[in-house]
Amino acid sequence: MSRIDPFRIVIVAAILLVAVLLWSLTRNQIVRPFDDLVTEQLCRNHAEEIGREMIGYERSNRFGLSNRSEGYCLYGDGPNGEAPITLTIEETDPGPLYLGAKWVGIIIQLGIVSLFLRLTIDPALEFYRYVRSAFS
Repeated sequence: MSRIDPFRIVIVAAILLVAVLLWSLTRNQIVRPFDDLVTEQLCRNHAEEIGREMIGYERSNRFGLSNRSEGYCLYGDGPNGEAPITLTIEETDPGPLYLGAKWVGIIIQLGIVSLFLRLTIDPALEFYRYVRSAFS
């Protein structure tokens, strides 16, 4: 029966910690701007449909682990002097393109983290085995 190697556990834990940091960085630097762009376009397209000017939006973050929101579009006064309105993303009928873009964001995050893990775990453990055998 093999004994537990604490240094190997530390190496794997460090790689997993970096993977979580990479996931957060990917989400904030790549996916969030893409998601903002898609949400803004959705709200602008719906503004043309309802005949109002878009004056603001908040992207939907319901696939996130924290700070979940449903997202909304804010539209200005109507053509006949109606009050400004706020519609949730679901009320604007986002369609398959918007939902597909949300899934692309998730796939990008998981893909980058998966690639990182695939490229680092085996080489790091192999290097550890080499160093351990050299000093044994």
